[in-house]
Amino acid sequence: MTLEQYRELVQKLARKRDGEAFYNESLDHAAIIAENMFGYAHDRVSILTGKLDARVYGPEAVVDKARIFLVDPKHSLRILVEDGIEELKSHPLMKLFCNGKNAAVGKHGNAEIRKVPDDLRGTYKFHFLVTDGDSYRFEQDKTKPVAVAAFGEAKGGANLEGIFNKLWDACADTAAKPK
Repeated sequence: MTLEQYRELVQKLARKRDGEAFYNESLDHAAIIAENMFGYAHDRVSILTGKLDARVYGPEAVVDKARIFLVDPKHSLRILVEDGIEELKSHPLMKLFCNGKNAAVGKHGNAEIRKVPDDLRGTYKFHFLVTDGDSYRFEQDKTKPVAVAAFGEAKGGANLEGIFNKLWDACADTAAKPK
């Protein structure tokens, strides 16, 4: 399947939002999914990531969809990042909502970023992106870009959102104030 065919498949599944699972096996696929997660999210996006890989969350199409999503002040974006806080200062997605500030960790309008403490990182082996508690991209092994995704799959989405919320609360001490 070409990247364009994959993009068409993901857009079709995002529009249907019927819970049908599909797979991705590359960073390019992950970026297409992230683009559509932002594009079809109704009110919240939550990301648990290693370093917020710019190959996934930095392409212009992803940043544009995130920009449109974040224009609505009722929408929220929460990011838990394990590594690379310093590199986030120049990340295309960070530039979107930090408005030129150098703050990486903290609250920036309707987006907030927290660092996962080292002692907590070893308690799980996965990464994921979840939107609205019913759509997700889940990497079972956080060392590989292979994942399963679904739009409109409430059971899995709610489970991942619950996990995210627990991790988010556990990382509360890393929520620095914006500079």
